[in-house]
Amino acid sequence: MPNVLSEARSEYELHPATPTVTLAFPTPTSQSDVRTLIETSVRLGVREFDITVSGSGHETVESWVGEGLRRSGLIREKLTISARIGLGTQWCPSAGYTSRKRILSGLDGVLRRAGLDFLDVLYVHRLDPTTPFEETMEALSWTVQQGKAMYAGVSALSPRYLLAASRYLRSLGTPLRMYQSSYSLSNRWVQKGVTDILRREGIGLLAAAPLAHGLLTSRTCTGATSVSNSFPSELSAFGARKGWTVEEVALSWVCSQPAVTSVLIGSSSADHVTANVLAAEKCRLTRPELQQLDELSADYSAWLQR
Repeated sequence: MPNVLSEARSEYELHPATPTVTLAFPTPTSQSDVRTLIETSVRLGVREFDITVSGSGHETVESWVGEGLRRSGLIREKLTISARIGLGTQWCPSAGYTSRKRILSGLDGVLRRAGLDFLDVLYVHRLDPTTPFEETMEALSWTVQQGKAMYAGVSALSPRYLLAASRYLRSLGTPLRMYQSSYSLSNRWVQKGVTDILRREGIGLLAAAPLAHGLLTSRTCTGATSVSNSFPSELSAFGARKGWTVEEVALSWVCSQPAVTSVLIGSSSADHVTANVLAAEKCRLTRPELQQLDELSADYSAWLQR
């Protein structure tokens, strides 16, 4: 599995032949759990890790992740490590969550706790309405200029603000390299304007929640508010005809989308990580099959910021 970070040159391979897998850590319960997740993913060829941890106890988990990555035996230059700072990440104030102070102090804290010198990508997650847009972008640019982050990223911005961020960061000499957003068969809102901007601006896409937070799985593929009543059974039947699980179908669909650079997979179970990484590597859907899945799945648009 190729690393997103090209070893031959200091820039991102935004459109690899096959999207890579990025491992996330959804609040594991012990240090041994983290070690097992990292060891399992490394054995499967995963070299990209998002160390964003939400909620209480994030300081401890970040240190566990850093220790686990050091124990992996891989040199730092072989890894791509990212994190998000903003709404709902780490300790987050109700206002000012993308202020200069929050971004810079938040990044310093992540690096210190994880024992890292730098991140490959720092994502600003959403925009704080009490902070000027320019202040947020200039703080993100500063982290790159100082070498604390190699590349600038944003997460969950509307098309309007995504384009504005790309243009403003370019004017500061630190082009926007990556965009992170939920993207799945049941949540395709990025297709309404975002993917066109990514293509025009040369920005990669880290597709989060490809299984729709557990909705698109064999165990829980049942009717829900974000999916039509008939879709789960139709998706299951589609997979059965191919001899695939619902997870394999859902992940293969995301990996087949031309805008996707990497797929963000999070699980607290090593078995689930193994199954999902192998499913993402299948990526063998034909054009007619992709069209059929597009027709089966409802095109729901998530609300856009501002």
